[in-house]
Amino acid sequence: MQHLNMILIYLFYWPSALLLCLTSFRFKIRYYTRQIVLSTLVMTQCSVLLQSFKAEFLMSLIHPICLLMCIVFFFRLRFAHSLLIAAITFCFNIVLESTLNFFLANFDYIKFVEISRNDYMIQGFILAFTNYVLAFLLHKLRVGFSFISSNHTNYKVEAFPRKLIFTTVAGCIIMTFTSFSIYFFAKLIMLIISITFFVLIGIVNLSHEKELAD
Repeated sequence: MQHLNMILIYLFYWPSALLLCLTSFRFKIRYYTRQIVLSTLVMTQCSVLLQSFKAEFLMSLIHPICLLMCIVFFFRLRFAHSLLIAAITFCFNIVLESTLNFFLANFDYIKFVEISRNDYMIQGFILAFTNYVLAFLLHKLRVGFSFISSNHTNYKVEAFPRKLIFTTVAGCIIMTFTSFSIYFFAKLIMLIISITFFVLIGIVNLSHEKELAD
């Protein structure tokens, strides 16, 4: 029963993360239904395997890599663009989940670490629900970045800022340490999450500058 609940949570969560990352860049969701389904199945299988083998400490490393590959191969986006989308998605959800866990722990650091090390259904559903709501609002308000296109003929290599690429790569490197720190370096969790938050702000700000420049 616990295994089934775990699968259901991931089947509910991963489409929400994919919808949020697509609507953040103003992709038309109706054109990517098949890609969303395929990516959800891959990401769910990845998540279940990690938990089945008690390798949760690798989640913040394996999940971004798997999502990156899904975006590259299923959505057919360029690597740099896929990296940016994956970075924003995971940085945001890491910060959101950590904030939620901190509230659930009543601001008790020891309880926060304990909750972060365990997967509860309530966390998954709240994260997914938040992603769905934000994706809906972005779509309805027509808010988001439009400088990423699946049409490769409209892509200019020189138009992608190096600062944005550097910040995105830095964000990806930092966020890979979050789950590892939760299990092995508990005292560093808040520091890494704080850095992840500021890197996320930096990525969004540079993306906004790129949007205005175009």
